[in-house]
Amino acid sequence: MKILFPTDFSVPAQNAFQHALLLATKSKAEITLLHVIYPVVDAAEIPVFAVRAINDQIETAKELAEIFIDNGKTELGEELTEEPSITTKVVVGAPVSKIRQEVKDIDADLIIMGTQGKHSTLEKIMGSVSTGVIEKANCPVMLVPENAKFKMFHSVVYATDVEEADPFEIWKTSNLLAPLSVIIRVLHVSTGNESDSKQEHFEKLKKYFEDNPLGLQMQFYNLRASNVEEKINEFLYDYDADLLVMYRPGKSFLERIFSKSYTKAMARKTQVPLLVMKDVV
Repeated sequence: MKILFPTDFSVPAQNAFQHALLLATKSKAEITLLHVIYPVVDAAEIPVFAVRAINDQIETAKELAEIFIDNGKTELGEELTEEPSITTKVVVGAPVSKIRQEVKDIDADLIIMGTQGKHSTLEKIMGSVSTGVIEKANCPVMLVPENAKFKMFHSVVYATDVEEADPFEIWKTSNLLAPLSVIIRVLHVSTGNESDSKQEHFEKLKKYFEDNPLGLQMQFYNLRASNVEEKINEFLYDYDADLLVMYRPGKSFLERIFSKSYTKAMARKTQVPLLVMKDVV
């Protein structure tokens, strides 16, 4: 497996890097650590000096990358039983497009990114880069909130609105997390105004995996609630979830989940890393 880890060397990124390191260790994956320098050049600057300034930034970033990697390994300590292969790349350009290009260049299976979680809007919570990566990257994206307590994934919640692609996406999720022996709890929450066909499809999804277990530890929950997002977050808390997985969630859904206007119980769930499964196009 190949993991792409875009980083700005911040505290949230350092926390997320521990998740990437341990997942790579368990799955024998390779990590490409990518830092993108956005060129900010004054129009009055002489080109040769602008190039020199960017080259200086590149060299500084390479030095920071070495320190960043060493700190991540030190923080993990004995949990890092085997050091994964790590390649460092520093490039110049627009972050989202460079990240997307790197996904193609290395044929990445997963992107892991750190996010900030102190603000009320999606753009501030995840940052414009994280939002852009979710929308445009052609592989799964794992977002690790700044205040996520580091621990290995065991209890995984796959929240679904009952999609045709669910069997395949659940299978892909299990493949990504296969070395970790996780329990996957498939959760569907409806408000009671849902069509009978959706309820029937969920029962078919449950039966499909009962008939084709594929060695997965799976449990299914079909719940009703007046507020879907609050119920999901309550479920995460009740089952001490380590990871929330969603398949191609709409931006508005993410906004509602992370909205500061909800209860403290909901805010507490922003500590759970989010894995966004994506269609490959």
